[in-house]
Amino acid sequence: MDKNTSLINQIHKCLLPKLSKGIDETENPIEYEIRLKNLRDNLDKLNILLNDIDLRECPVSSTILSNIIILYEEIKSNGNWNTEECKEYIKPLDKSFEILYGFPLNQILYINIFDKKDIFNVCIKILHEKITVDSLKKYPSLVEVYSSLVEKVKEYDVDVNPSTVLPLSLILMDDYLESNKLKGLRCCSATLRCLTTEHFMQGNYYEVIYCSLKKLTTEKNIEITKLVFECLLQLLQVLPSDPQYLKLEDVYAVILDQLYITTNLYRKAECFKFTKCIIQMHGVNCVSRKMFLSIIIDNLDACTNDAVADILLSETLECLETWIRYCWCIWKLSSDHKVLSILFKVLYTCKEKGLLSKIQNLIQTLISLCNVEDQKKIRNSLEISPEMTNPDFIEAVQSIKNKIVV
Repeated sequence: MDKNTSLINQIHKCLLPKLSKGIDETENPIEYEIRLKNLRDNLDKLNILLNDIDLRECPVSSTILSNIIILYEEIKSNGNWNTEECKEYIKPLDKSFEILYGFPLNQILYINIFDKKDIFNVCIKILHEKITVDSLKKYPSLVEVYSSLVEKVKEYDVDVNPSTVLPLSLILMDDYLESNKLKGLRCCSATLRCLTTEHFMQGNYYEVIYCSLKKLTTEKNIEITKLVFECLLQLLQVLPSDPQYLKLEDVYAVILDQLYITTNLYRKAECFKFTKCIIQMHGVNCVSRKMFLSIIIDNLDACTNDAVADILLSETLECLETWIRYCWCIWKLSSDHKVLSILFKVLYTCKEKGLLSKIQNLIQTLISLCNVEDQKKIRNSLEISPEMTNPDFIEAVQSIKNKIVV
């Protein structure tokens, strides 16, 4: 057996073995103890072998360095498989590497001395060969290694192929454990940040990514919701124009459905933030969904309650403001007068000084979109009842009335 093969085998001996039972089936797998013993027995020999090879001249340096990175990241990861003793074992190896090559192990993917793109790709290939849907729970440490590597991929400044990097992210996203969903989404987001439209000009791998993300739009967990929306926006921004239009049409319908059925106010606020972004991207094409204004009316009505308004009002108003900017052409008083009515109601109940001017501006904008006769009718109807004692409301209504100049 040559030195290169011996070194790779020695690295493998130091890794956490595949668990006999899934991490969700047992708290303290026997493999944790086996791994600790393996580190005690094999790491010194690994260090000796590493010192005996010049990786700058080695034809399989990418394979060796990839395996070393995986071992290093595994021992540095947080999990029950790593004790303080385990973490101590990596220090001599790290020190030896720095003496040999002038930088520590954690800098391999940041420095161009070795082929960092090839090293990263080999790391990902090794991890995908081991971790599948069926073995996911039996390689908890390698899941952490994958997450650690991919979440920092932007910093490595390497070209990324989504179809080779993302499969494990999608597996994690589809897992029932929320912790795995979050890992998968963070990796997906990190990968998408590295992509451009050029990555999706050939093939349809974007469909695979989109379908996985779309499935998660119904998740109730707020952190998952935020990451799903973040990933969807990142994906939509880099799609070629034709598939981008189709996906925007679809995701706009999906998010309106979520706004209609979601009862959690914090999740609903995130949905409004996302909807605003979709409207900005899809523009006037959003006129096709009449459901939007009904959703706005229902949620503004809910915001007459102070506790609801604290969470939801700002996001709802911003979403409406964005919709008006792009879809004003379909506004009609005859069919959409309830929007004006509810805005006046919210203007009366709103306690947040900073939002009063926004509500007032929205009312004035919608009135300005009406025809002359309708504007006259609105102006004539803006009479303050003697029972109304809210000075901010009275002042705002008078200002609105004065700006109707027809």
